[in-house]
Amino acid sequence: SEEQGVTTSGSETVCVGDCPTSCVKVVDNAQTWPGNLRSNISSYTDALDAEFPGFAAQVCAGGNEVNLCYNPSRIDPDYYAWHVHDEYRDNCDVYFNEKGVGTASNAKFLVTHELTHHVQKPLTSTVAEYENSGAYSEVESGGFCSYSDTAGSNTESMAEAAGLYASIPSWGTCASNYRTKYPKNYTWAKGFME
Repeated sequence: SEEQGVTTSGSETVCVGDCPTSCVKVVDNAQTWPGNLRSNISSYTDALDAEFPGFAAQVCAGGNEVNLCYNPSRIDPDYYAWHVHDEYRDNCDVYFNEKGVGTASNAKFLVTHELTHHVQKPLTSTVAEYENSGAYSEVESGGFCSYSDTAGSNTESMAEAAGLYASIPSWGTCASNYRTKYPKNYTWAKGFME
């Protein structure tokens, strides 16, 4: 406004009252995150409250920060992440390696999968709700096509269902039509996430 011929515009968001801020933090408590991996995860976690408010509320229900850490030395080389719920007293709730978070869309899937395990830990009733919805019976014997360890595991199936929903349509090409391939899981995940 002080210069001739210059026009500016802008916008801001104002929140009054209880403003949403995610409790999920990408931290260097174990090892330093490589830049691109940190940004891939942060692009999702920074917007988690806005994109999936129901899920964010469950993840943050305990009132504490949920810390996502880079620690490939603690993860079995066959896996991409491990929910540890601060088991090693290093203020880390989930360990990640470089696998599975190389792109923002893949990171979105994996973070959702692991944060679902975080919800399961103190709230075992969520697993019962998943089973009672009929979603687990849909994949109990054969598992999800995207992850063989879901066969026979209600907790892994629940986490996979949420991860697939969050990342539609980018994760698991075999489940690209998630809504029709796994309709009970899709319906359950929609309610759990939103």
